[in-house]
Amino acid sequence: MIAHADAHLRKQDRQLSQERMVDIPASLRQQERKSYALASLLRNSCTHLTVLRQQVQQRVKTRGETNAMGLGARNNERSELGRSAERWIQKAHPRYESLKHREALLDGYKKGITTLAGLIAHGRGEAFDYLLEERTNSFARDAIRAAATLLLSAKSPVISVNGNTAVLCPKEIVRLAKLCNAKLEINLFYRSQTRVKKIERVLLKYGAGKVYGVAPDREIKGMASDRRLADSQGIYSSDVVLIALEDGDRTEALVREGKKVIAIDLNPLSRTAQKASITIVDNVVRAIPELIKNVKELKKQNKSKFEEILENFDNQGNLKTALDFIKEKV
Repeated sequence: MIAHADAHLRKQDRQLSQERMVDIPASLRQQERKSYALASLLRNSCTHLTVLRQQVQQRVKTRGETNAMGLGARNNERSELGRSAERWIQKAHPRYESLKHREALLDGYKKGITTLAGLIAHGRGEAFDYLLEERTNSFARDAIRAAATLLLSAKSPVISVNGNTAVLCPKEIVRLAKLCNAKLEINLFYRSQTRVKKIERVLLKYGAGKVYGVAPDREIKGMASDRRLADSQGIYSSDVVLIALEDGDRTEALVREGKKVIAIDLNPLSRTAQKASITIVDNVVRAIPELIKNVKELKKQNKSKFEEILENFDNQGNLKTALDFIKEKV
């Protein structure tokens, strides 16, 4: 690209020199060459993004048309996840589970629950999941046990829900909230009231009693994005917050507010992972069911053991163990 820009400018230089009988200074030529190359790069990038968006939109449209032509009213009531998996993916496929989750997110985008940015974030997480061998490792199990203990020890726990989690594991999130007496609050980076209401309907469908964050009336200090919005009866007044697929700035802000933050993050180097009180380095679709299992077990035990479990858990040490595991796979 730079070479193309250089040739283009040399041609312009010759033309100007012939017309004006002056030479273009080398410094000016270098600056103009860089500007031309940058403009070309930006133009090509915009073109690629436009093509990608058109491909995704066409894929969604095609599947919608196929659904309209080939499925009856009763099938329309079945879950999008089940329909997509049956139509496009065979259970014998070695990547069945992973592909099933991708299809669910794509259908979530079609419904207006997830966003294109959410699909990109999921793909980034998959790369780390490969390195984790797509399983819940011992370091994740240790963090899950500590997280379950913290949820049961909390006075006012809240589970934060975004578009991806509402699509990937809504039933499990509602189940976990009920088990540990936690509230559910919707928190979005790309926020619109339409999208919020759609996520609320998903959670209510799976048995949520009340969903917070639909009409937030407070703000978390130190943040500029819509993630700062909070419910006075939910996250704003909570002492423990469980987040998944998160931006690091809100994690930092919540910790500054004196709250304990449990993060589910496949990337142990992210700000979310590094700043959280307890970080579960695992896929949310595996971590939430494991949290449910641990909460059930811990509820049968004497609460006097809770403090010991939390004192013995070292988040930074656990993150180092996760990183060492990943290093061996690279």
